[in-house]
Amino acid sequence: MKFTIFKRLTFAYLIIMLLFVLLGVYVTIKLSQLNQLTRSIASVDSMSIIHIEHLLDTMFSQVSFGNKYLISKDQDFYKQFQQLKEYLAEDMKKLEPLIDTSEKANLFAEAKGLYDGYLSLMKLEFGFVEKGRDYSFKRYQEEKESIVDGFNQKLRMMTNIARLDRDKKIYTSSRISSNILKVSTITVVLVVVTGILISYFNTKSINRPILLLQEKTKEIAEGKFEKIPDITSPPEIKELA
Repeated sequence: MKFTIFKRLTFAYLIIMLLFVLLGVYVTIKLSQLNQLTRSIASVDSMSIIHIEHLLDTMFSQVSFGNKYLISKDQDFYKQFQQLKEYLAEDMKKLEPLIDTSEKANLFAEAKGLYDGYLSLMKLEFGFVEKGRDYSFKRYQEEKESIVDGFNQKLRMMTNIARLDRDKKIYTSSRISSNILKVSTITVVLVVVTGILISYFNTKSINRPILLLQEKTKEIAEGKFEKIPDITSPPEIKELA
């Protein structure tokens, strides 16, 4: 069945539109994934690392002020210790909502448990100091150092996991961007090639009978009166007429 010019152009238009619609749907889905990954990197992984680093700095400062108070009995050091305790509690509250895996949750729970143990030991030591009682300072110091090391280790592990998650998401984002570019390029090439092919075949089907008619007209002008085959105008020319 022969197509008219209108039908061919309509068919070509539908093909091109379909390709662009499919491209639009694909790009929309991939851009949505890319935006989710970008937000997760910025608001979860990167912020987790920042809060953990700040929390560790606060913890080490608190330990330092606590030891200074136990040695010097200076109340300013004690006040600094208590203030940093509040800051550290705030940092933990900020970090907790960013924990998005069971592994991180377990590490965080273990770190909190260690910190509570540290505070319990410090409370006992503060009581001894306030009452002027003697106690094994060295033993308490060793226990606290062990707890602080464990606390640091758990949070460092959380940091490593967050960095690994961030790197994976960055890699995935890069792959998505690359795929979008490839699919877009291929689609544009297909659209251009499809348009050129359809235009070529349309032009060829229209020009063929015209060229044949010109050839026979030239033969008649030269005195050649052979039987002229029936030349049927294609539907395209009929419609244009």
